[in-house]
Amino acid sequence: QELDFKIIKNSSKKRVFITGASGEIATSIAKIFQDNGWLLLLQQRGEEKLKNNINEYEKNSKNLIIKADLNNKKDLKKVLKTLGGLKDLKAIIHTASPPVTGNLNDLVNVNYTALKSITEQVLPQMLINQDGVIALLGSSAMITQVDGFEDYDASKSMAANYLAGIDKKYSFYGVEGKVHAPTFVSTK
Repeated sequence: QELDFKIIKNSSKKRVFITGASGEIATSIAKIFQDNGWLLLLQQRGEEKLKNNINEYEKNSKNLIIKADLNNKKDLKKVLKTLGGLKDLKAIIHTASPPVTGNLNDLVNVNYTALKSITEQVLPQMLINQDGVIALLGSSAMITQVDGFEDYDASKSMAANYLAGIDKKYSFYGVEGKVHAPTFVSTK
């Protein structure tokens, strides 16, 4: 019987999609993945930080950079179209987020809605490959209830709950949902 999809060998190159790639945490994550032989797909909002943080990743012509605002539906569609064409995607690291004091709608759009849309786009291919992880950079503020972070916490909690469901449904098939919830991070 002929297969209607390409089987990818485990030894093939792996690609990670990192949102919010111009941020310091995402830049550090990207460096770790690249140093370990992964191809990168980096999403970032603005031109200004592209030159400061991401130029070194452009040296590998197989690395991809998408300039898109995940809070903008048209830009999100562009991201989803790019993701739909990838067969080597093994990991999503969602670090993009508006500021902790941002507008609730913006926080939900980026932290939850964009992550859900991205996951729905890549999940079929990850299930075909029976390999993948979708990880959220959450926050320990979801647990500690920091004053003034209520909307931020709520949006991160929505995304964490969604990924817990993904993990419960699909981890048996090699696709995991994960949340990493750091405390306050000392960055520039």
